[in-house]
Amino acid sequence: MELLGGDFEAKKSMCYRGIARVPLHALMFGHKIVLDKHRDLSCENVIRLERIYKQVGCLRLQEENVINAVIKDDDLVAALSLHSMSLDDIRSLQWPQDAPALQLENVQCLSGMHRIEAARRFLNENDKWWIVRLFSHETPEPVLVRIIESYSNEQKPSDGEIFRKIRLYHRGNDQEAHRIWWSRLEKSKPKDLRQLLRRPSLAAGFDALIDMPGLWAKLQLGALHRLLEMTLYLDHIARAWKRILRCGDTVLPSSAVDAVTVQSLELLAPKHSDSDKSLVVDLMERGEIFPSQNDRSIRNILVENICDFPGVIPSLWTFFETLKYLEPLCEALRQLLGAQMKCTIRSSLTGLFFAPRKNMVQLNETEDIEIKVPLSQRDAMMVAYTELWAFCSRHFDGLTASTPRKETGGPKPHVKGPNPVAWQHLAKFALSRGFQIAHAQALVAKEEQYHSQLALDYLRKAKPMCFNFSSAHIQRVLTVVRSDESLDARELVIQLPHLSLDRRSGRPFERDFMEEKKITFFSQLYSGPPCKDLNLRLLRHDLFSCIFVSMELQTTDFGLPTTPVLIQDVMDVDIPPEPPNPNAQHTELQSSYAPLQQEHQSLLTQYETLVSKSETQREGINHLKNENAEMKGLLEKYTAEQQLSDAYYRVMREHEACQQVKEQLQDLVYQWKAQSEENMKLKSTCTELRRELENALDNQTLEMEKMIPTVEEVQTPVAVEATTMSDMEYSDDESISDDLITYTWAAGSDDRNQYEIFLVYAITKECKLQGYGFDISQSMEEAIPQITNSLRQAKSAFGSEQFHAITVLGMHLINTEPAYLFECLEANQTIFIGRKSVLAATVPASTVRASSSQPYHSVVTIEQAATQALQEEPHRKVKRKRGETTGEIMLKRRRMAGPEVAPSTPGITAKERTPLGILKSRTAKRSERAAAATTTAAEQQTYDLNIPSGDFLFSF
Repeated sequence: MELLGGDFEAKKSMCYRGIARVPLHALMFGHKIVLDKHRDLSCENVIRLERIYKQVGCLRLQEENVINAVIKDDDLVAALSLHSMSLDDIRSLQWPQDAPALQLENVQCLSGMHRIEAARRFLNENDKWWIVRLFSHETPEPVLVRIIESYSNEQKPSDGEIFRKIRLYHRGNDQEAHRIWWSRLEKSKPKDLRQLLRRPSLAAGFDALIDMPGLWAKLQLGALHRLLEMTLYLDHIARAWKRILRCGDTVLPSSAVDAVTVQSLELLAPKHSDSDKSLVVDLMERGEIFPSQNDRSIRNILVENICDFPGVIPSLWTFFETLKYLEPLCEALRQLLGAQMKCTIRSSLTGLFFAPRKNMVQLNETEDIEIKVPLSQRDAMMVAYTELWAFCSRHFDGLTASTPRKETGGPKPHVKGPNPVAWQHLAKFALSRGFQIAHAQALVAKEEQYHSQLALDYLRKAKPMCFNFSSAHIQRVLTVVRSDESLDARELVIQLPHLSLDRRSGRPFERDFMEEKKITFFSQLYSGPPCKDLNLRLLRHDLFSCIFVSMELQTTDFGLPTTPVLIQDVMDVDIPPEPPNPNAQHTELQSSYAPLQQEHQSLLTQYETLVSKSETQREGINHLKNENAEMKGLLEKYTAEQQLSDAYYRVMREHEACQQVKEQLQDLVYQWKAQSEENMKLKSTCTELRRELENALDNQTLEMEKMIPTVEEVQTPVAVEATTMSDMEYSDDESISDDLITYTWAAGSDDRNQYEIFLVYAITKECKLQGYGFDISQSMEEAIPQITNSLRQAKSAFGSEQFHAITVLGMHLINTEPAYLFECLEANQTIFIGRKSVLAATVPASTVRASSSQPYHSVVTIEQAATQALQEEPHRKVKRKRGETTGEIMLKRRRMAGPEVAPSTPGITAKERTPLGILKSRTAKRSERAAAATTTAAEQQTYDLNIPSGDFLFSF
């Protein structure tokens, strides 16, 4: 059953189900049609595809990589239901990126066997899937056959297709596609192609043929390393096909040149061969060539263009076949040029050409003929250049190890070269044509060294039982060779056979090569009657005219044949003359013996002199070796001594440094002892001053008790901060000394979450601080107003010029700006504010021992003693900060009441204080001023007191 194009597309669309992402394990290749049509699995092709995957990835989402398969409709519907999709939904999908991942089983693939197998090897286990174009399992068999045949299979593309794609995408500047096609080249072909593309002119010649895809089908990149000087042949290809495509004033598009058309027409010469012309007409009538052109008139013009084409129709395949033919010729010429080879053979020989007086060309191997028509310097060079190529084409089997192709069913040709005599002839011929080649001149100079040896080798092979051959034997051999060459040279070749299509390209067959030796001469290729059949002469004339020189000469343009100088001694072998009379020879030998004997004696004397000099030099060398060994020993000894000296100096410097450190330590010891003695004196003085201070405080307390009529005891709160008065707010219009409750300040631990400013009014006899405090927030925004309020209270209580501020460690603070005091609070937690006289006595009382867990703190002695609770005046009114009433304050006091807290010790985390509240009257304030005078005498001594505690000294 045969389907027309429209029927096929209609049935294909009817059976189409959509695209899906299918797991690789579900893809099978067991369909009956696939088994019949598909080729067997090729491991080599799978490895090739796997290599491409590693370079550029699988590219599964590209349209050209989607494979075709058939699936049962029930299985597809069941899989789609899991995705809430229908057949219409999946049919509407157009792009592989939108394909759903379906869990299918037994999907019978129609194509893609090799790429799926390569994907199974390459992809990760959790990423094995492929995009599949699904058709119904009920698709008619003819439709499936057409789908399989029309699928662009995964067999590797030809070299020509890869080369064309690379240049096509290079021209379009598509870097990604350009890289992908480069990755498809194998083995040494990337190197061959890069070598070709280094020649801009050669690459341009190929680029001119990009738009004719049919020319590239049989191109082989592996041959590009043979010869790179074929730009002229590429131009010839472009001109030939453009001439064929020109139909009057219209030129058919280059895409009309398809692969079948090129393969059918290449190597045909319908203008010279009736059989080729009949073949062209038949191919055109059957529509096998130029199938895209349906217009009858256009097809008739195409036939006329083809049949009128002069010479052989070229293609890129014939281009590479020509390379194979020229390879041994090129090898011979490069070897002849030797070190004088530069760039190309043509440019090298052009630089070495000096035109001879006459423009002579070969008529045959033994005769030259002069070109009478005048030639320019360039034309003369090109004629001589072409003759060199023609000489190499006739003798490449003797110049190189290459051989012609063997005839079908015949023996393989023997390797004859390289033959030194053949190289002698090539060198002489090149020099005779005006090419001053140094290597050729050297070969001619050594000519006499080869001939006798070659003749002798021939006789030894012909008569292996004979050991000695006389010169008469050698002379007879060479005479026969000379006579044979003369006969061969005068044999005229008139009739040449028709060349079949398979004998028109590449290296010549053995039988054709024998004919080529007779006709590949310049005079025969470029003159004479036109060829009426496609024979070897037409083939070589077409090739040489295309790539060397295009010139047409008449018979009358040549002179009479002459024998060239280089042929007169074709085999002029250096044969030794007949041996002379033995007596004469003996006499000659005797006459030459005496000079030789003298020369021998002279040489012997020179030898003895040289031996004596050699012995003297050897003794000198041994002496130098001994001196060198001694110097080496001395150098090692000196090096060791120098190292010891350096080590000694380093030790001495370290010793001096240690002595300096020792002296410094001794000075420090003396200073420590002196400081210790001074500290003991200060401690004694401090004890006396403290005793005097306690007496003065006792006197002050007695006076205060007399002035206070009644004192009300206040309950001691449990674990309450020493600054419980911080949440009270005093009225601006009320005196501080009359309205706030004072208490005794006690040091706590460092776990407070607020800072404190304590206004000190007096010191008890137990060295306790009495006054009232303000809690300061740890937030700077809240703390600044609180500090400002505290300073305002201090000014009101002590006067603006009468109070000072110190830290808990006794450091005096001269700057009383709120921001600076906040920074001090961050470092010390508490700041005392009071009169200078009171603060001077405050320092010992506020000194506490730092906790052992706090780094960078010195340890000081705690000087705290339990104090008696002071009585508070019962009728003093107090105003709280947030508007608390007097009853609420008393209730809060009762709730906070508890046993008196003992002095804090290291290691206790909560702050324990023993606050005592008293109501301080104006009378007490006057008593305090009187008591301040008592402490003035000890003020300067206590401020700079050093208190020893263990091994540490702290100054206040």
